Amino acid sequence: MAMTSRRTKAPTGWRLWALRVVLAVFLPLALLLALEGSLAILDFGYPTDFALEVDDTGRYGMNLRFGWRFFPESIARSSLLFSFPADKPPDTYRIFVLGASAAQGYPRGAFSFSRMLEVILEDACPETDFEIVNTSIVATNSHVVLPIARECAGYEPDMFLVYLGNNEVIGPYGLGSSATRTAGSLGAVRAGIALRSTRTGQLIQSAINRLRGDDDLLENWGGMEMFAEQYVTVDDPALDPVYANFAANLRDIRRAASDAGAEIVFSTVAVNVWDGAPFASRHRDGLSDEDLIAWSGALADGLAAFEEGRLSAADEALARAAALDDRHAELAWRRGRLALALGDTSTAESHFKVAKELDVLRFRADERINDVIRETALAPGDRPAYLVDAAAVFAEFGPDLAANSLERRFYEHVHLTFTGHYDLAAAVYPVVARALPESIRRGSVGPPSSRERCAEALLWSDWEAVQTVQMLLTLLNDPPFPERADHAEVTARWRAVVTDLQAGLDRGKLLQLLPAYEARVAADPTDMLTRTLYADLLRAVGENGKARRQWQFIERHQPPMDWKH
Repeated sequence: MAMTSRRTKAPTGWRLWALRVVLAVFLPLALLLALEGSLAILDFGYPTDFALEVDDTGRYGMNLRFGWRFFPESIARSSLLFSFPADKPPDTYRIFVLGASAAQGYPRGAFSFSRMLEVILEDACPETDFEIVNTSIVATNSHVVLPIARECAGYEPDMFLVYLGNNEVIGPYGLGSSATRTAGSLGAVRAGIALRSTRTGQLIQSAINRLRGDDDLLENWGGMEMFAEQYVTVDDPALDPVYANFAANLRDIRRAASDAGAEIVFSTVAVNVWDGAPFASRHRDGLSDEDLIAWSGALADGLAAFEEGRLSAADEALARAAALDDRHAELAWRRGRLALALGDTSTAESHFKVAKELDVLRFRADERINDVIRETALAPGDRPAYLVDAAAVFAEFGPDLAANSLERRFYEHVHLTFTGHYDLAAAVYPVVARALPESIRRGSVGPPSSRERCAEALLWSDWEAVQTVQMLLTLLNDPPFPERADHAEVTARWRAVVTDLQAGLDRGKLLQLLPAYEARVAADPTDMLTRTLYADLLRAVGENGKARRQWQFIERHQPPMDWKH
């Protein structure tokens, strides 16, 4: 009997669509999963969690590679050292601080406002152990902070404290990091960040790095120096997506806190308007060559008159320049300095604020950034949010021009001195206290601990001031700082601080400081920041072996990595 062949019928109808779905979705997904598994077997890639468990300690420590998702490896930033238990102990209130360099406490994070807040809270509520983990990273913005917040929501948080906003324009995925000078769409930005959390994404990124492709907008991200030509005017429509992305990220940070059952405190960002020239200025559109010549002449006349002490003549000349072009940031700043010299503080403040808004290198949070923060905090939600208006608090202080530079609140454009961090902590404290449960607060809390108490607890001294200001001077030497009109004046002032303090710091004086460091390390062995300060002091007095042992302790209590010290 002859065999007959049976022809297979091609799928039609729903079967055809099902096949198409499998081929279009599930097959690529299966291939990606296979590639991801293969890369895992080959141990390719790096961990992307912000915090990693440390073997045999039951604690979390800092992942030095976390920043690789957002920056080239060679310039990736990291948070301050931290160590907190995986299982939160009883009678512990855990606060995560979210932000960038100003929140981190740059240039010396051991003396940040969050460290002072911890001292103040424990003095006010001594039966509770306040555990404050500062997750802030230099040069980052809300695109980086949101993944940190979402991860920390899984670490038994009681509160998130957000001090963020200076880098929204120039940080990752902002205008300054974009070759096209456009903010990335929120969906594309988040998809890219998520992809880099996979080994496959890291393989793609590695290939791009090798080929030096220019489609990755962050490939050449290099800090403030990179943005020396990234001008963005206050009325640039390209800023609108930046503010929209910032608002969306803040809302999602708030949602992450709410989902974790944690309180959230937002703070507006205080920036230096009194003491610091703009980074860069631009003339108004349409200024004719003839008017530009007249403007330049009026400015020159005003500056000459100011230097000669003819303040009324200077005022008239600068006003003449402003009549021709009032969009120039440095001119507004010059008029502010003149108003101060004339004793008109109110007018000076007005000019300085205008200068800050007109600065086309946008390294300081502008008014719209702070408005977004206020709106997010005050918007209704499943859980209430709390607002600290640090910008308003610092504005009430008035001119930040103390003769003793260390009594000023800012080192430069945004970074706070010890005095500034204390003032910020004192402003944050009553709002945080109000958000505490009654079982901890037990009625109203008293005033914050004094600045002297915080200095003693955190080991602030002339020695630490010198180390901090020397780090600051390194920053001030890098572009774009030398382009500011008052650069020589500012650097001379801080160099004088170092010279004066160093005169009283001999080896004998440093040896007298050691017992306080030893006592604090003994009282809290997991305080990694104090250990780094202790190691620095030991090296300064020639105790290199003891310093090395401090770093060895730190290494044992942090995730494995190539540590440099």
